[in-house]
Amino acid sequence: MRSKTQVAAVTVAFLINTMGGMTVFAQPPSGATEDSPSRSIYDFEIRRAGKKRSSLYWHPVSTFFVPGLAQFTNGQTEAGFVYAGVGAVGVGTAIGALVSNSDSVNASADLGNLNDRQKAFVWGAQTYQTAGSLSTYHAFRSVVKQRQELGEFGFLKVDEHNGELMTAPFKVEFLARPSTFIPLALLAGGLIYYHNNEGSLTRPLTLSDGLFSAGASYNAGVGEEALFRGYLMMNLRESWGSDFWSNTATAAIFAAAHLSEHNKYPWPQFIMGYYLGWMTQANQWTLAESIFLHTWWDVLALSAAMAESTTSGAVWLPLAMIRF
Repeated sequence: MRSKTQVAAVTVAFLINTMGGMTVFAQPPSGATEDSPSRSIYDFEIRRAGKKRSSLYWHPVSTFFVPGLAQFTNGQTEAGFVYAGVGAVGVGTAIGALVSNSDSVNASADLGNLNDRQKAFVWGAQTYQTAGSLSTYHAFRSVVKQRQELGEFGFLKVDEHNGELMTAPFKVEFLARPSTFIPLALLAGGLIYYHNNEGSLTRPLTLSDGLFSAGASYNAGVGEEALFRGYLMMNLRESWGSDFWSNTATAAIFAAAHLSEHNKYPWPQFIMGYYLGWMTQANQWTLAESIFLHTWWDVLALSAAMAESTTSGAVWLPLAMIRF
């Protein structure tokens, strides 16, 4: 039986999640260079006393598990409260889903058959991870800012703050770019073809489905891009000095992270991961377009997967299972 409480929790939490990157906070102009004056609570200036060089690993990795930790340590208090707050909303939603009744929560169940409580659990866990990923990216870019004074990370010419990352899924101007429009059009066309020619059973999408699809896709697009194409690929590029190998390794790790019972051979994630990495590099190592494509690809794929479910089980939709 569907729980109105769980639907409300997802709704409120999703709004809080997205508001973190919208006009509640001042945003720097898109494309601001590293020399631009700071106008955002998400700037990369380390305000703690002392000039000791921060680690590229301990600070970013630890703050993934405790969102906001690195920001509080670095004196970036306002941003720390945002990441900690969003992480707390995610944890609270997930715990609330677990204790709401005695039924078990199977987070690995096919997405088409998740009930509202399971959706709330999955969304809550995702939101916590997204807060950690954004905190990691912020911590990493703060260290980068520090090290650029010593001549390191010269390939990062643009300061793309987390406020820009969090609003990227709403920048519809990216649809005018072939690099974004063509992949989305191909996916939409493939889904329509499958629906019209395979005789699959469909059900109408509910408000709960739509909220889950939007929230889960937002988290995946923002959080995974910040973590993989942001922190990981940029770090590997500085270490190896190669655009190609840093992207290839990141795509391989990205694919491995998507291994599951329903996805034993994540080659589509490798291909798309490499494409998103190429897009990031082509855009002067900025993440906004990659986040937009990632988010809306998942909206289409998740919505299709849920629409293809039936009361007796979920129909495995090959194209929709290629979600990132």
